[in-house]
Amino acid sequence: AQPDLADTIRTLWSQPISNEEVVLFLLKLIWLAPIGECADLAFEAAMNADFDTYPRVLGLRALAECKRTDLLRKLADDMRDHPDRWPPEIMHTTPPDLYPHVISTAELLHILATIPPGKDEVSGFSWSLHNLIDTLEPGSEGALSLRRGLADLIWENRADNSTWYQPVSKYNFLAPALTKLCIGELKRSQKPDPSVVRDTVIAHRFHGDRVLAREEKATLASYFPPGSEAREIAILAELEVAQGLSSEKETDALIFHVLHRGLIQSLDASDWNWLIERLTNAPDEQSAKLFYDALMACKSGKDSWA
Repeated sequence: AQPDLADTIRTLWSQPISNEEVVLFLLKLIWLAPIGECADLAFEAAMNADFDTYPRVLGLRALAECKRTDLLRKLADDMRDHPDRWPPEIMHTTPPDLYPHVISTAELLHILATIPPGKDEVSGFSWSLHNLIDTLEPGSEGALSLRRGLADLIWENRADNSTWYQPVSKYNFLAPALTKLCIGELKRSQKPDPSVVRDTVIAHRFHGDRVLAREEKATLASYFPPGSEAREIAILAELEVAQGLSSEKETDALIFHVLHRGLIQSLDASDWNWLIERLTNAPDEQSAKLFYDALMACKSGKDSWA
């Protein structure tokens, strides 16, 4: 029945259409079936700058469902070369349709960095990225490179007046997507790469109280339990981030920053030996004082150790 349906769609499409509902209905048929024989019509709709947002978005989705990466690539090139033809309301929907099969990580990050993100979490990039992450295989090049890119965008564009307890970035809205990407990596290894843990700290600190990925954020600390190899890595990553967010020079204050609103809320018996080793092998006086103060914070709870 599909070839007959394609012929019918083409016949209707070729006729003057005054009712936009007819256009939407035809595009939905091409998308949901999907009908690859009519992909050129979906491309025509997506490219038509005279159309409203919704039919153009349907055109994009239909092309993705028809797996016409060649036509999607042409659209991506037009988005790059003629951004005035692509309003933010359309661009917000594009990540799941274009990444990673059509555009590179660098191209996606450019889109995220240059297009206004949207007024709320359910109508802009936050939502489309939230859905995109679910389609990426943890450990894949697309997931790994996007995780690194999102973390760098957030971190490198943090506000000058950011505080350690409530850090702000131009790209805070990327934190929920970064949170989900980090969880995908943390599930793969009990001793994650330090770069994954650093990005997890950034996701956790910059997420704030956003709705998207709130439940996922609440689980992050569980990947760094007492006695785990990941715990030392997490505390060191928290320390690195705290130093980047705070102008505080007193090492005891930095330790306080690390242990409040972070992945690790307190030091315990499981941390004693590695802290001793870090203190013993400290490369300079400042590092030695830092780990000494960490040991003092650890010792303060020692009387309660079982």
